Amino acid sequence: MKIRLAPSIARGDLMNMEREIRKLEEVGIELIHFDLMDTTYDVYGSQIMLPTDMIPMIKKITSMQLDIHLLVSYPERLFEALLPHCAGSYVVIQAEVCGYNMAKLLKKIQNAGGLPGLAINIGTPIYVIEEALPYIHMVNLLIREGFESAAPLNTHILDKVARTRSYLNKHNGAHISIEADGSIGMEETRLLVDKGADILVLGTKTIFRQNRSYAENTQDIFDIIGRTEI
Repeated sequence: MKIRLAPSIARGDLMNMEREIRKLEEVGIELIHFDLMDTTYDVYGSQIMLPTDMIPMIKKITSMQLDIHLLVSYPERLFEALLPHCAGSYVVIQAEVCGYNMAKLLKKIQNAGGLPGLAINIGTPIYVIEEALPYIHMVNLLIREGFESAAPLNTHILDKVARTRSYLNKHNGAHISIEADGSIGMEETRLLVDKGADILVLGTKTIFRQNRSYAENTQDIFDIIGRTEI
């Protein structure tokens, strides 16, 4: 699969959102990662961001695809505000909060024209993907617990990426993307891609590194993962 970079827009300059989006467009970014968080799901602690109202605003000013990650306990509560604006966008819900409603929620996203995805926390086994396979276009693998940005990447997580790719390939899911998400460092981009990730959520360690331009940061990442062009 083509390797795609998905800058987390929440890590950019929120006071100058449109300018940030234009800068990302200029360096060939095709996908914007957009986190919707509340305090009911503890992967990212007590942080709240971003509002659903921003999604139609962003879609008005760019043709870049959105990758919307719902880190909330009751994602269906946001569907009324979100789904009318999700056509062509990934909409990713957490497996841990779905319960028996997983297929129902994924179908709602699908019926609204969105591309359903399923996110899996570090401690969640990959077999939860099974019932989602008919609907999903992406599996988001969280590679760190929230706010543990300085923690080293556990080799178990790299193995999990590889096992997820193997699982998908064996179950007619070769077309399903694997997204790695969680304070990815520069050298970790190559490790994750080598194991089968094809979408990388990027933040302050990579695309938004200080004292370098987005073009320089992007080219550095492509050099590391073996893709030569911006």
